[in-house]
Amino acid sequence: MRTTFEAKANLLSNINDRLRGTAGKMALMGAMGLGLLAFPGKANSTSVDGYPWNDAAAIPMPPAMDTITWGYTDKTTCDNKSSEFDCRSTTLGDNPKWIFRDQWGYDLKNCTSYVAWRVAMEFGKSVSGWGNADTWDTGAANAGYTVDSTPEPGDIAQWDKMHVAFVESVNPDGTVNVSQYNKALKGEPSTENNVKADHYIDINGTGMGLNGEIISSPTPGGSGTPGVGTEGYGRYMLNHVGTMTPGVFNPGIPSFDLKNTNTGGNHDWTFAYGNRYEDVVPLACDWDGDGDDTVALHRKGLARFEINNNNGSGWATWSVPFGDIGDKPFCGDWDGDGRDWIGVRKPWGRWDLLNHNGSVYSFNFGNTEDQGVTGDWNCDGRDTVGVRRDALATFDLRNSNSTGPLDRTFEFGNRYSGYKAVSGDFDGNCYDSVGLVDTSRMVYWLKNANSTGVHDYYFGYGNPGAKVVFGDFDGR
Repeated sequence: MRTTFEAKANLLSNINDRLRGTAGKMALMGAMGLGLLAFPGKANSTSVDGYPWNDAAAIPMPPAMDTITWGYTDKTTCDNKSSEFDCRSTTLGDNPKWIFRDQWGYDLKNCTSYVAWRVAMEFGKSVSGWGNADTWDTGAANAGYTVDSTPEPGDIAQWDKMHVAFVESVNPDGTVNVSQYNKALKGEPSTENNVKADHYIDINGTGMGLNGEIISSPTPGGSGTPGVGTEGYGRYMLNHVGTMTPGVFNPGIPSFDLKNTNTGGNHDWTFAYGNRYEDVVPLACDWDGDGDDTVALHRKGLARFEINNNNGSGWATWSVPFGDIGDKPFCGDWDGDGRDWIGVRKPWGRWDLLNHNGSVYSFNFGNTEDQGVTGDWNCDGRDTVGVRRDALATFDLRNSNSTGPLDRTFEFGNRYSGYKAVSGDFDGNCYDSVGLVDTSRMVYWLKNANSTGVHDYYFGYGNPGAKVVFGDFDGR
């Protein structure tokens, strides 16, 4: 039944507070039948001008072509490894630039990178792994999204001739107005009106009806109770790629001493937390998706995680039982929803990884004697597993949370060292890598690349007997 003008006005009075600025006014016009239906996006932060790599100066420049240092010494080898280390040269604008990839795996300042960023900002969803723009309709359909010829604001417009854009509004004649990147193959932002795409990907589910009524509204910010599946934005979703640095837990006090740099010296802040001399394992993760890692203690005798969401003294923010006594605790963003949660590794090598929505990834990887590590090894926004094999001095890493062969193996350190294996994004490049800590002397060796070779950081921090944890404690 067609909605009357009065009913629309009543509806709009209820949702007016959610629609602000130019985009909000356009949405109101559409809802009142004034001819234009627009997406009520967060225009100040997520318009085409808000794309974080808009300024060429924001794209980091690697070494000169003849001195590639990303694990390879010549450009040919680097190009052959472009699926792992993208070293190709291209032209963005008037100057030669190097292609760097965003956390969803798309080349910066390309149409795919912009739309992936926009979708993450607006809806907290990841569209990684969909390939070039001409295959996004297939990638979306395989991921369970509706792909059709009926546009809605917030859809992804997709052309078979290698282009995607974000639908800002829909016109009465069925054409759309879009924001986009690299339409002229110069790595530049633009908007375009009255265009028609080959396909439209309904990335927001039901989204908004074509009469302007709001059927569902995304709730940004990671609010809600962990474990109930509310969607939020994490450090990957907000293009926040921070640097992970060491902290130590002192069980005899008990307290955490946290640092903001991968160097020796004094801690940057300290606070009391936990029970004195209790047998615990410290962890640090971004539990609520706000970009800051905060600490937790796994109480081994109770198989319980005591999560502190403010890096300060006091009671646990969340106390979560999971696993069994004897399990090794871990944390990470297992499903790519932007927020980290908990997991365990059984003594016989089975991993049980719990997501915020209550689902569990359960699979075998590694041997009984291996040390477990977790991290985002390929910068796709999902943390996956790996193991350290002390007898071989190797790290074996896997890029999916499932049973299967390893995706990368390399040697680092000495055999039978007995050192603690650690992992983290030590240089802020989006890729997690590994390190070793001699806990008897509290000496650290950290690498910035998951490859055979020497360490990138070497320093001492903490007192013998302390327990090591890594995190992005300052959110930078």
